[in-house]
Amino acid sequence: KLLRTGITYCAINCNVSLTREKQQRANKKFLRATSVKVPKKRALDVLLQLEAEQLAVLDELKRPAVYGTDRECDDKLSTAVTAGFLLLVLEEREICVECKEGLRHTNINDPEADAVNTLNECLDRGGLNIPSKEFVERMWTIYRFVEGSMTKLLNTKKIREDLVTFLVPHVSGCATFCCKRGQQLPPSHKHNGRLAILVLWKFITPMLNAYAATATDCQTKAPTVS
Repeated sequence: KLLRTGITYCAINCNVSLTREKQQRANKKFLRATSVKVPKKRALDVLLQLEAEQLAVLDELKRPAVYGTDRECDDKLSTAVTAGFLLLVLEEREICVECKEGLRHTNINDPEADAVNTLNECLDRGGLNIPSKEFVERMWTIYRFVEGSMTKLLNTKKIREDLVTFLVPHVSGCATFCCKRGQQLPPSHKHNGRLAILVLWKFITPMLNAYAATATDCQTKAPTVS
């Protein structure tokens, strides 16, 4: 049976294995019992060992964005909404203005910006900034990579931190996230490093939270053996 105290969660960022709680006969209370800490791999070690097929999606960040794909995908529309809120977060940070402006949507009538136009027409934004179609495509690439790698990252530690660390070089090297002035600087300058870290951190965090919540729901609804 499930733990009677209702403790059921996904140990996505935890390295302590939870065992069945033991009842004290005197006061009939349950105590949380944990086993010995189990050493886990760092998520970064797993990411560095991914095969070329799994890393191929990140190659899209090196090429010009391709539009018109996954038009009916709800996850892509959600990515467009999240990208709009990322623009609001960037507004509050002291980051290169030209880099931030390059992520905004300027041509509302662009027929290729399917996800962006749907977002613009169907939602009451309430001040939400509209992301550019190129920004949405780049975040969609990151979404697909994170989603595809989650099965490999189960039972590892530091998932959020290591995903950001692994993806920062890919995002920093993408022309979408850097202004023309920054592209002329040497790579060691890290002109858009803060922007890449902030975008990844704010984008990946809700993805992992949703993944953990879904896993917890599956645990709760799973059949139990008396």
